[in-house]
Amino acid sequence: MTGAAFKTAILTHVNRSGDTVLTAVIPTLCDLAVKELQKHGFWFQLTSTTVSTAAATKYAALPTGFVREVLNGFRTVGGTALDKRTWAEVDYWQRSSAGTGEPDYFAIADKFYFYPIPDAIYALPLQYYTALAFPGDSASNAWTDDVWDLTFYSVLELVWDYLGNQEEKAKAMAHKGKLLAQARALSGKHVSTGRVTYRDW
Repeated sequence: MTGAAFKTAILTHVNRSGDTVLTAVIPTLCDLAVKELQKHGFWFQLTSTTVSTAAATKYAALPTGFVREVLNGFRTVGGTALDKRTWAEVDYWQRSSAGTGEPDYFAIADKFYFYPIPDAIYALPLQYYTALAFPGDSASNAWTDDVWDLTFYSVLELVWDYLGNQEEKAKAMAHKGKLLAQARALSGKHVSTGRVTYRDW
């Protein structure tokens, strides 16, 4: 389903096909719904890259669209999983100990922060969940194909809220909750964990 067809389906469902004001708002509501959903980390958001450090530099930039790393998905050049710590811990070590070498620990804030502080260029493998925007009017992607029903009810929840219909909003939220549980369970099967929960990252 293209982005345009999806938006039309929403307007038809709420019987507002001729509502020019709502039509203008729908794209924003679609974007907001997808931004909220992508935080869960679905199988179609999985990707990988390498993060390059620089000598004597305590941090490296997050990849474009970074949502969060996969459990044990950030590794040394040799393949050992980096140990994730709080930013406060890593910042303290960087300031107080200032050890150098290939990183064993990392933290995430506005960037990746490492300890020991890199003493050279290291290409560290990273597996992570990336942001995937709502598709353009003439295109489709996983939000309108793989999880169109979850996306539909997530947008519908926002539409009913915008229209001030709390009863219909509650119904949409209930449908969304069931579909979200199903999508997360399916994600768990795809990544061979059997489950996908917040504590995994």
